[in-house]
Amino acid sequence: MNEWPLYAQQRWAGKRVQRLEDPGMLTGAISYVTDVQLPRMLELAFVSSPAPHARITSIDVDAARSVPGVRAVLGPGDLAHVHPTMDFVDLEGALKTPRVTLPGDRVRYVGEPVAAVVADDRYAAEDGADAVIVALEPLDDEPIHDGIPDGRHFRQAAAHGDVDAAFARAAHVVRRRLAVQRVVTSPLETCGIVADYDAATSCCGWPRSCSRPRTKTSSWSTARSASAAPRRGGFRSRRSPGRPTSPRTSAPSSATPR
Repeated sequence: MNEWPLYAQQRWAGKRVQRLEDPGMLTGAISYVTDVQLPRMLELAFVSSPAPHARITSIDVDAARSVPGVRAVLGPGDLAHVHPTMDFVDLEGALKTPRVTLPGDRVRYVGEPVAAVVADDRYAAEDGADAVIVALEPLDDEPIHDGIPDGRHFRQAAAHGDVDAAFARAAHVVRRRLAVQRVVTSPLETCGIVADYDAATSCCGWPRSCSRPRTKTSSWSTARSASAAPRRGGFRSRRSPGRPTSPRTSAPSSATPR
């Protein structure tokens, strides 16, 4: 049964809604990603793109690999075997675009990771990321995705009731064209994930369930993958299993000897 009519019948304005997650967060009873401590744990930092759309001309990681405490620096070529993820939003007629783990040709949004640095601690990981030199060539006038030249992923037209009759009997008609930006949930908090790879058993991720994208984007089978998503701070949009965050963390975990 479609839930939206049920939601439409309810009125939330002016009501007091009890929040269930606040007591645990305020009293420290709920742990966060930084509270998770596993044997042989390393820190991961990404080198992010400062450009919204640009061609990657070069990535120099030599200086980063010499930073004390850095265990590995991974570029697009190191994770080329990880297949792109795809969003699972079910919109009929929507165009799907792949989301690669680390892009090798170009970046398509500000903050897109282009390299990963694995180190003994957070300080070394961030220092290593700062030492990576990425050369970008802006692509201001080119489409972000070649298969979508006009940049529109989804089109929808909706009409309810007798629209023509409503306009015909209206005392006044105002014509105006409105442009509304795309609306997506953007949490203010950061998001984090812990991945523990064991070649003989499984690859586990905390705090989100990441088995679905991981098994779709790599050669690991579902039988060899496991995930744990205990109650932690955050909202569903950041714990969504379709995001590329999981393979970006699980893949370096499997590629880094400890």
